[in-house]
Amino acid sequence: MFDASSSLRVANLTSLMWLREQCRAPDEQAASLFGIDDDTVRFYRDLSDVAIEALSRELDVSLFVPRFDNKTLPAALDAECSGHAQAATGLALHNIASLQALCDVCRHSVAEATWIYRINRETAEAYAALDHDQVVSLSRTLTACALLPRYDASGAARILDRPAGSRALFAAAYEPDTAPTGEAARRSFHLAH
Repeated sequence: MFDASSSLRVANLTSLMWLREQCRAPDEQAASLFGIDDDTVRFYRDLSDVAIEALSRELDVSLFVPRFDNKTLPAALDAECSGHAQAATGLALHNIASLQALCDVCRHSVAEATWIYRINRETAEAYAALDHDQVVSLSRTLTACALLPRYDASGAARILDRPAGSRALFAAAYEPDTAPTGEAARRSFHLAH
């Protein structure tokens, strides 16, 4: 049986730990990998295990949102078919896991996916339609993360400043239903050339 809540916790925990690891890496590529600013890189670099556990355990949403929406996903899939260079193995594996989890939630329930990933129905349906081979091919060609942090430094800090047990309610009160118009443009993807 599909258990979104435990799967979501595991996905959030592993993705946050991977984000923190990338923010601590000496090559300083986290900003471009995740499309985040320097303050957010510093915030996630310094995020404690306790804070990672609290965010992963208490929030009922993905802490990462898709880089592509239903309009930009076809272009990304077309680009991956045109023979671009392959991404680093660690990045490709991270993207495969993240995209496959997203696709699984979208296949299970479009309504649930729209809330968990802050996407519209059309985007959820586009991800639900991807087969595993497409996920793997796209993941191998992306030179950036397929899913981006949902919260910047100030947003995550505001949530963590709330008392334990109230963080999900606080996060939900200020969460838009779907990514705002133009959000997909901000998430512009980087493919190898």
